[in-house]
Amino acid sequence: MQMQNVLEPWTIYDSIVISSQMYGNEANVQGWFTSFQAFGQQQEHRFFKSRNEAMCGLAYNNQQSQDRSDFAFHALSIGIAFQGPSQPWDNHVAGEFAPPPGINIPNFFQFDLPNHVGIEFRLAQDVRLDASPYHMPPGYGPRVSGVSQGLDAATTWEGYTSAVVVGTQGEPTKDNRFYFKSEIAIPRNETFEVRLTLSEYARRILAQFTGPWSYMWGYPVTGEAPTIAQGRFPTRYVIQCAIHGLREVQQRGALSA
Repeated sequence: MQMQNVLEPWTIYDSIVISSQMYGNEANVQGWFTSFQAFGQQQEHRFFKSRNEAMCGLAYNNQQSQDRSDFAFHALSIGIAFQGPSQPWDNHVAGEFAPPPGINIPNFFQFDLPNHVGIEFRLAQDVRLDASPYHMPPGYGPRVSGVSQGLDAATTWEGYTSAVVVGTQGEPTKDNRFYFKSEIAIPRNETFEVRLTLSEYARRILAQFTGPWSYMWGYPVTGEAPTIAQGRFPTRYVIQCAIHGLREVQQRGALSA
């Protein structure tokens, strides 16, 4: 009996992370940044070119190789997601409870930055797609928002309204992605990549951002800076590119007697 591969649904994904704190091997991941300013200084960023699962962890990447296809793959659709924290701002510095200068950074990053970015999908030396992120929504992600009354005016926060705003680019349904007119075949071990290019406008805005900073919860004592024990940990901003399609794998049991 002749051996043959079979097709099964699969997604290939890779992520860029921006966070003030990296842990373990994350500190050595190429293309990850500890500040918005460092991210904006680099005009071009690449997916599927320099990272793999062993470096980043499965939450951010599922490739075994860094810069080529692990198996023959039939690409059907592509999407890119901009993800940020759900709170309306990062705390600027410890002990500062008024809204800091970066009050709308999560909103800008998730919903406005995609308007000022170019995306290019390359297979070997061929450009197969050239578009903006809102032409290729991810088709997945959260969709929620809400507001609540602020604290009493006698407290340190002086009654600022609290809010939760988090979402994705476009309707988070699987069919809301960019589908290629016909499948794009990626041979095994072939190089492919997605390039993200920041506009000059986006770079100038990012250069003015501070942070990312931290989430906070709990109520610090009035006049004192919050501590880790009172609830402080770094936020993470993520840009994730995912390609849906079919991979070719050896038929199950093909090596058994």
